[in-house]
Amino acid sequence: MEVMKSHLCGGIVESYTRWVYHGERFEDSDDNENDNIVLDEENSESDDIQEMLNDVGTANFGENWRNSGEHNRDIPNKQEGEASPKCIGNDMDIFFRPLIDELKEFFDTGFETYDAAMGEKFMLRAALLWTISDFSAYAYLSGWSTKGYKACPVCLDETTSVYLRNGLKYCYMGHRRFLPADHKWRRERKPFDGKRDLRQPVRTLSGEEILQQLQEFDQIEFGKAPELLKEKRRKCMQNQSNWLKKSIFFELPYWSTNKIRHNLDIMHIVKNVCEILLGTVMGTGQKNRDTWQAREDLKEMRLREELHLQTQGDSKVMPTACYTLSRSEKQKLCQFVSSLKFPDGFASNISHCVKPKECQISGMKSHDYHVFLQRLLPLAIKGMLPKDVSQTLVELSNFFRKICSRTLYVDELDAQEKNIVVILCKLEKIFPPNFFDVMVHLPAEAKLASPAQYRWMFPFERKMGQYKGYVHNRARPEGCIVERYLDDECLTFISRYLHNVPTIFNEPERNTKRFEAAGKLSIFSGMARRFGAATFYCLSESKLMKIHLFILKNCEEIDDYIRMYKELLLQQNVSNVEQMQDLEFPKWFEERVTYMHAQGRCCDELLSLAKGLDFRVIKYPGCNVNRFRFHTKTREVDRKTQNSGIMVKGEHADVEINFYGAITDILEVEYSFTQSRVVLFKCDWWDLKNSSCLKIDKQSNLSSINLSKKWYIDQPFVFASQAEQVFYVKDMRLGGHWHVVESVCPRSSYAVLEKDEHKSCEEEEAYQEDYLEDLIGVQENVDLSNLKRGDMLADEAIETGILNSDSSAKRARKMDDFFVDDDEIQQLSSSEDDSEKFVESDDYESD
Repeated sequence: MEVMKSHLCGGIVESYTRWVYHGERFEDSDDNENDNIVLDEENSESDDIQEMLNDVGTANFGENWRNSGEHNRDIPNKQEGEASPKCIGNDMDIFFRPLIDELKEFFDTGFETYDAAMGEKFMLRAALLWTISDFSAYAYLSGWSTKGYKACPVCLDETTSVYLRNGLKYCYMGHRRFLPADHKWRRERKPFDGKRDLRQPVRTLSGEEILQQLQEFDQIEFGKAPELLKEKRRKCMQNQSNWLKKSIFFELPYWSTNKIRHNLDIMHIVKNVCEILLGTVMGTGQKNRDTWQAREDLKEMRLREELHLQTQGDSKVMPTACYTLSRSEKQKLCQFVSSLKFPDGFASNISHCVKPKECQISGMKSHDYHVFLQRLLPLAIKGMLPKDVSQTLVELSNFFRKICSRTLYVDELDAQEKNIVVILCKLEKIFPPNFFDVMVHLPAEAKLASPAQYRWMFPFERKMGQYKGYVHNRARPEGCIVERYLDDECLTFISRYLHNVPTIFNEPERNTKRFEAAGKLSIFSGMARRFGAATFYCLSESKLMKIHLFILKNCEEIDDYIRMYKELLLQQNVSNVEQMQDLEFPKWFEERVTYMHAQGRCCDELLSLAKGLDFRVIKYPGCNVNRFRFHTKTREVDRKTQNSGIMVKGEHADVEINFYGAITDILEVEYSFTQSRVVLFKCDWWDLKNSSCLKIDKQSNLSSINLSKKWYIDQPFVFASQAEQVFYVKDMRLGGHWHVVESVCPRSSYAVLEKDEHKSCEEEEAYQEDYLEDLIGVQENVDLSNLKRGDMLADEAIETGILNSDSSAKRARKMDDFFVDDDEIQQLSSSEDDSEKFVESDDYESD
């Protein structure tokens, strides 16, 4: 009836060519009859239409149909009592069947392909390297459950885990087994989990060994019927293993020989680690791991007595841990994040995620966490947390910066494979047991596979977001996606052959659109594109000569003439050679080049350079060069981005250093004889000559600069082509005018030999840095004997009755089995004793 009323009042859309049942409820039928709509109700519908026509114009008409459009946009509502649809889960293999059949054909038979270079056809074969997915989908693809005691898909049965009775979570510690055999931490008990750990590191099983394990596994029957779920659960419990199924990918003849079959997704690992870290340090949000349940678990594990809940009358208080920020520190952190300004395309506006009144940071996306953990975390915690805690977090940040770099070297990955073990062991000493995520195997996977940009989920998540945008009729989402996908494929195929037509495949990226000037001299071969409102003005003679002299000194083709004139001055025994050269060289150079040009011994551009600049200059507020977008300081005042920071390599006192500054003007000067143009940046350079202007933090190796002090005021110019971009962030420890300088690496820049010319410029890439070699190492000598913070009062008191009743209610909901599949949550039974909470062996013993 709702659709009928909508069509009667609003008309029928011409493009609506198919009549679909949207889940409408008929007024003259009950719920059971709605499931089987038949055409015999045609007469009753006609009566309803007639009645609706009679009501046109009355007050009752239109009350029910105004919201009828929502039924067309939403997925049909389920009937009362109907079970919600289940996740595909392990049944994903059913949908993989066509793919597996095609992959077999591609590898065994191949397909005929034309070789344009040789002018002949050949049989091309293809193989699947690995899969890329998040941790939940990892279980569906590999067949190993990523839940429960043995959740690690690399360690498999050797996974070290503990079930936390109060937090109702599994914690995965035991990282000391990856330390060297003679490491002192292996024999320490109190700082860790109360045991010594003398076990050998986990050996990664090969594909053949996994197949041997699966030979004894009875393959489950796919489906969601209740009897199939019970049968699947029964078979899995009989196998006493975390194997859910034998993966369909093992049908590929080469799959068992692949070194890596499924990748741990760095994107989601970074997001989870940063989200948990922020929640724990700030003590807010659902990701906070420092709760009273965690303190109760520490008490049961007999660890860190100073952090146990303390009884005060009828309530208990939670002592403040050393890694927890006070309210004033939380406010400072929120102010720090609110003041952040990033360069164009570096990250989103994270300041929108700050809630100052609640002292919370929430709502960040995966890429925001990616940037925060790698670049902002060392800056945010400076001067707030104890030295050993902040040092460990800085080392964790540096680890992810290196593991996510665009260029990786085997020796560096070997070092990071050792470093991450030490970092995780230090984190075990500091944070609650439920803090950890699977990250110890990331360097080993990077050595076997490739850098992170080829194996993480960023492009696929963005592609799935694009597919969601294809859905306009939510009653038929799959059909909408298929239709739009086919349209995209057709347009993509056609655009490959439109070489002279602008398409997304041949259009330059946002900051690489440039104006290329053809010139024989290097300074005239510009690659900068100016933008914004142009301003014309005239230079004084003194400023004009200063710019002209700067261009002459920095033009490679003029170096021989400068050297020649200097030798002439030395032969004449001039007292001040440098000063005389600055005053007389332009005139001498003009006379010599004019004479040479008359004899046809030099080009027109060299003569134009010698004759000097036009006194008219053009100012621009912005410029794109070297894949960066630069703005003047004036332009970015009211903007959310910071694009005025600049870094140029140069010499000071015969030592090559990096000069840091900010752009005040972007100038375009012209040599009128050939109308050749040069783009210059006029900058303020920050003083770096002593410790009062520059400080380098020993923990994070970050450079802090005092932006109130300048130098080289008489040399403000630099070529636009020489500029690299940096941005400045407030120094939380020093305050005042002190800012930390952070470098920026342009996007889509890789140290590879080949480049995909047809890559879409519309595809945004996650932020990455090139190879990093100047980060500090990992320190092992830390003092974490007392984790209680003494300068803060204990947290809010918790009623003892509430604490006990809540804990009892949660334990009552535990299940009686230990197996977790894709449809149920694994928990321990309440009848477990303390001896079952830890793994006991000769090499892993308790007190």
